Amino acid sequence: MFSYSCMGFADRWLAMWLEDDPDVTDLGYNAGVYLAAAGGMGAVLVVTTVAFSSATAQAGKALHDQALERLFHAPLDWFEATPSGRILSRFGSDMAAVDNTLAYQLENTIAFGCQTVVIVTVLCLVAPVV
Repeated sequence: MFSYSCMGFADRWLAMWLEDDPDVTDLGYNAGVYLAAAGGMGAVLVVTTVAFSSATAQAGKALHDQALERLFHAPLDWFEATPSGRILSRFGSDMAAVDNTLAYQLENTIAFGCQTVVIVTVLCLVAPVV
């Protein structure tokens, strides 16, 4: 959420900077504040992405371990009735699809929610309530 707040602040700062009188505006100060906000957003996004990737990798490992534990405790009748290819596919392509798709969709949903909150906040600050 902090990275998207930095994004909103940088957008608002740029808008205020462009509205100022060019003769009075301190270019170095305004550019420094804008670059600091943009750099802060980028740095926090990198840290967030690394943390999110680590968390989804741990969740995938836990999901795989639970499935494997249940497989080891399955009755022998189930192994005789279930083809080995179906069992292997659960630990191959199906688990990979769940890991990749779930992580991607969850990250996009969280990012969309944060961006929506920041955009609505910036709009409420910029446009007065009528």
